[in-house]
Amino acid sequence: MKPIKLELKNFGPFINETVHFDELKEEQLFLISGRTGSGKTILFDAMTYALYGEASTKDRDKNALRSQFADDNDIASVTFTFKINDAIYVAERQLPYRKPGNKTMTDTKFQLHDITANKKLLAAKPAEGRQAVHDIMKVDVNQFRQILILPQGEFKRFLLSSSKEKQPVLRTLFGTVRFKLLEDQLTAETKALEARVHSLEERLYILLEQIKSETKSEGTVRQQFMSYQEEVQRQQQALEAVQADWKEKSELLSAKRRTLEEAAQVNDWLQQLKATEEQQRDLIAKQGYIQEVRDKVSQLKVLDYLKEKKEALAKLQDRRAAWGAKQKALTADKISEENLLASLKESQAQLEQDKSSADEKRRFRDHHRHYIVEEEWQELESRIALIDEEIQAHRQKLENIRPVDTGALLNELTTVMEEREALSQQIQDKQLMISQLEREKSDYDKQNEQAMAKETYEKELNELNLIQTEPLIAAIAQMREHLHSGEECPVCLQQVSEVPPLPDPEALAAYRKIEHRKIRLESLIEPLQAYSFHETAELTARIESLQTELSALTLAKDQCDMRYQASAARYQEDLKNEQTYQSHLQRDEKLQHELLTQTQLYDQFRSRTGSLNYRQFEETWHRYDQVIQDYETTEAELNSQVHDKEHDIAGLENEVSHVTALLADSETEYEALTLKLRSDLEKNKLTEEALALNIDMSLLDTLQAEIEEYRSAVQAVQFKLDELNGQIAGRTFTDIRPMEEAVRNLEDTVTMLEAEKHTRLIRVKDNEKLLQQIEAGLKEYEAKVLKQQDTLELSRLLSGKNPHNLTLENYVLTYYLEQTLLLANVRLNDMTHHRYQFRRKKEKSLGYSGLDIEIFDRYSNQVRDITTLSGGETFLASLALALGLSDYVTQLSGGISLESVFIDEGFGTLDNETLETAIESLIELERSGKMVGLISHVEMLKSRIPAILHVESSGYISTTRFAVK
Repeated sequence: MKPIKLELKNFGPFINETVHFDELKEEQLFLISGRTGSGKTILFDAMTYALYGEASTKDRDKNALRSQFADDNDIASVTFTFKINDAIYVAERQLPYRKPGNKTMTDTKFQLHDITANKKLLAAKPAEGRQAVHDIMKVDVNQFRQILILPQGEFKRFLLSSSKEKQPVLRTLFGTVRFKLLEDQLTAETKALEARVHSLEERLYILLEQIKSETKSEGTVRQQFMSYQEEVQRQQQALEAVQADWKEKSELLSAKRRTLEEAAQVNDWLQQLKATEEQQRDLIAKQGYIQEVRDKVSQLKVLDYLKEKKEALAKLQDRRAAWGAKQKALTADKISEENLLASLKESQAQLEQDKSSADEKRRFRDHHRHYIVEEEWQELESRIALIDEEIQAHRQKLENIRPVDTGALLNELTTVMEEREALSQQIQDKQLMISQLEREKSDYDKQNEQAMAKETYEKELNELNLIQTEPLIAAIAQMREHLHSGEECPVCLQQVSEVPPLPDPEALAAYRKIEHRKIRLESLIEPLQAYSFHETAELTARIESLQTELSALTLAKDQCDMRYQASAARYQEDLKNEQTYQSHLQRDEKLQHELLTQTQLYDQFRSRTGSLNYRQFEETWHRYDQVIQDYETTEAELNSQVHDKEHDIAGLENEVSHVTALLADSETEYEALTLKLRSDLEKNKLTEEALALNIDMSLLDTLQAEIEEYRSAVQAVQFKLDELNGQIAGRTFTDIRPMEEAVRNLEDTVTMLEAEKHTRLIRVKDNEKLLQQIEAGLKEYEAKVLKQQDTLELSRLLSGKNPHNLTLENYVLTYYLEQTLLLANVRLNDMTHHRYQFRRKKEKSLGYSGLDIEIFDRYSNQVRDITTLSGGETFLASLALALGLSDYVTQLSGGISLESVFIDEGFGTLDNETLETAIESLIELERSGKMVGLISHVEMLKSRIPAILHVESSGYISTTRFAVK
């Protein structure tokens, strides 16, 4: 970053000032010179505030940067134009302030533009600006203070900071956050992997516990798995042995059962053959009797046939007589029905005369039926009465309720609310003032503590300065300890020819102790120079006074709250009454409209029906409906009776015709049957008297059944004899009792073996299935365990659990820091005449480590703590480190452009020779292309630096001008 232009309006002592850095032209090293309090550091504040909204140091109040001489309505702002690489940006920020009459501060306004080619808005709000500035600068405000602007009292913070404090600065500069993210990601993956491995292990142990075994295995998952595998193999072998025994016994049982069944079957067939032969002998003896039965059956069949013929002839004669009687009866019924039909038709003619009157009543009934069906017409009169009663009741309520004017009460409520808000604002202002004064008092108390410590250190230092010492002796003694004949002197680089004798050791030890304490006191006093004592009694009194005023305002607000609540309650009650009145008024209007509508419907009903009221209409309608129903019933009955009579007469005519036809046909049939019967009697030499005898026909059925039974028995016996002889095939009877006993014993043995086989089979299958699941899970488990071990070891190494106690990120940062120290040592060697050299502290420690810096002193040939350097030495070391860091970051070109450095004070602690060395280093830095700005009161710098930015003050307003030699 290189500044181009800085515009200040009402900023510190500058009312309307512009600094054009391009006036430097080729001179990039310049001095900012002016009296104390003229506003030199304000220029650094302005650049820092324009970018980050903060002052150049943490101890400077950013809210105090607005000029105290600006008018109340004047805007204070800073506009900073700067260049990064080849891009040009403009950052403009307004300072907040309190306008006249307002109790709160205005909002901060910020804009960031890229004006490289066309003006492009990058950020329009402070919230957007923070990220936008960080994106182009690549550093935050604290890092900006440490490596670009080195302000009073803070430029050595980076040098003295711990590893933990250096880490975020170096992380931003070198972009090592990716290594930190890698560490975090690996840690998270390790924890997740451990959880998955533990879950798999628990699941495997649960499966192992389900293995059915007579003994339980112990040990790891793999050991138990192998043990149970062997156990299941033994169970499988035992199962196979039982299955083989069962198969052998089952086959033997099947063979014995077949032998037993065959012997039993042959014995049964022999018994059946003996019984069947006995039946055959009985049937042969019964053959003569069966022939007599057959002859008797033939005689009974002829008699039965002729008797049926005679009975049929008698029945035909009886039917002919019945048909003749029926013909006479049907003719008489037909004449009677015809007379009744004529009478019914006369009644129909008389009913037709009343039809017109019935039709008129039907039209009235049908046209007005909806008045009967729909309930609303039935309830119309009562509904009109109820509405009228409700109207009278609402009017009575409206007379009792009067409308309320809520305007006056609302005005009163608004006044109380405004008073309440004003008291709340006053309370808030008092609380803010008390908070500000308390913070100011706390700051003064802290400064008083620092001032007291500074006074104590200065007193001790003055006492030590009064002690007379011999510096030359001490210097000789210090050099003597590290010089040897024939070696090179670390100061003049010449060969030492003779080493002088040592002075008194006790005096040297006492002097070293005093000098070390003086150096330590100077380093303690240096950061406390800006602190002085402040009186806090007035602040305490003001705080107590404001607290009293705050209590009074709080009490007044509580009373105002009570009045507000009372007024609000009255307003709500009156508002509720007004709402009730309006509700009743609306209801009354609705009832009036409903009454008018119902009355109009009622008048229309009476006009259409011609009735005075609904009761009269209802009686008329029901009377007409009954008359119509009676007419329709009578008409339907007559029509039905006429139709029935006509149907009956037609049926009688058909029956008479049918009976007449039957009589004619039966005459011919009777004559034919008589001739046939006489012919059959003569053929069988029988008379009609023989047919008159009673014949028991049940005997015929009995005899026929007996013949059929005999024939079937003969056939069955012969068939069975043939079948049994074929099955026996010459075999004889066998005693099967021993065979049955052997089969029963073998069945018991097979049953026990089958039960044992089933039990063992289930156990083996269950165990094999579990072992398959365990084997699959075990492979996954062991793979994850192996991966967990590798990942865990890698995570431990990257998170700092290694011989160097360095995380991955810190390991990378140590490399960058060592490269930075190499460049910084080039400048430090020149500035300290080859006395001091930076070294990275390599001692292991807990937590963050590896980024601490220590000093190697060639004079003592020992490593020293950085805090033992004097004020001037600390300044040179800080400057060399900052410049080395700037050089290395620029070399890496990691997106950060450190093209400028600004130094505020510190040169006054250097002697002339060291100062000259520092100037030469800055000139060398300028030659590398960097802009270097210095603030110092050292007169030697004015003569040595050709470009000076003069800050001139008229007492309260400052201006600037560049002077380039």
